[in-house]
Amino acid sequence: MLDLHEQLREFIDSGAAPVTAEEVWASQQPLTSRLPRRASAFRSRRLTKFVAIAAAAIALLVVGITLVPSSGHLGAPPASAAAVLKKAASVAAAEPALVPGPGQFLYVRTLDGSIEGIGSPPDSRVERFYGQEVSQVWSAPGEPGASTSEVVGVPRFVSSADRAAWQADGAKPLESGFGGGGATTYYDVANLPTNPSQMAAYFAEQSYLPVNSAHGRDPVWEFASALDFLENGASSAQRAALLRFMATIPGVTDKGSATTLGTDETGTVLSISSDIPGMAVQAIFDVTTSQLLEVRTVVTNPSKLFVPTSSQVIAGQEVAPLQAGQVQDYSDFIFDGIADSSKAVPTGAPAFPPAWPYGTSEEPAPGSVYP
Repeated sequence: MLDLHEQLREFIDSGAAPVTAEEVWASQQPLTSRLPRRASAFRSRRLTKFVAIAAAAIALLVVGITLVPSSGHLGAPPASAAAVLKKAASVAAAEPALVPGPGQFLYVRTLDGSIEGIGSPPDSRVERFYGQEVSQVWSAPGEPGASTSEVVGVPRFVSSADRAAWQADGAKPLESGFGGGGATTYYDVANLPTNPSQMAAYFAEQSYLPVNSAHGRDPVWEFASALDFLENGASSAQRAALLRFMATIPGVTDKGSATTLGTDETGTVLSISSDIPGMAVQAIFDVTTSQLLEVRTVVTNPSKLFVPTSSQVIAGQEVAPLQAGQVQDYSDFIFDGIADSSKAVPTGAPAFPPAWPYGTSEEPAPGSVYP
């Protein structure tokens, strides 16, 4: 298998198709299950935005996402990465940057996943179920922009143990979490360099890219910043420069293939260790189209995270220990384009999945996401 640098270089030299998506930057905390009966943990944020608001996210999130990977979500490395990348190059086409003109907005839609929990330890075990929301973002130079998020679909239990606990508690229908919205920031794609050696300096000049005061502009910040620009309408030449730059970031590795959690698409995983010990930030690409499919955070070393005792788990005081390979949260790309206003949806956008309005109840989907 080619190393990451060689793969990206071959990918870029042959031309790359659009790479776009909304990313999520997740922060990790000691996981606790001391929840009220109903608590929402939905989050849909840009990756680098979470560098600045990690403390707020930690305060809001009291049950970590602990999805145990199955064979359907993590695959073996490709037999020939070079062959896959050559195929991607043969179908790739140069695309113009998605830069909104006067009165226009860049529109990005994603499907974001998170975990909610119900239960009131120490009287009962916390039951974790999996929820999703559709996020829409409109951004433009010099404009406040807008964003919306709406809970969709039906809840799915994380594990069979969560379903069993829910059944033991009376199998009550589950209530929806809340969506949200607000202003957005435009990423200056129009002035983004086409020379990879200029990327780090350009990122440092962008005041809207927040920096974690504890870690500064370290490799994972550069990785996240590059992903943010890949999502925001970069042209073919700019994408090439971004990918070349990513190939020079220390610690970025090719982890083989995996399936996205929200859209069930398979792609190649590029990974870098998070600033949070025991965690990694990963991006999944479809190399047959060069599209960015998903960004997620994954547990890599559970011993560096909070590990409750077995007695605490049995008593319902804590959730079960995390395991290596578990996904903390994710954001899957759905669509992007140019909109004529901060409320309009561009032509060609797919239909929304069924809404799950706030305060309403749904029967969970059969079974569980993982054993």
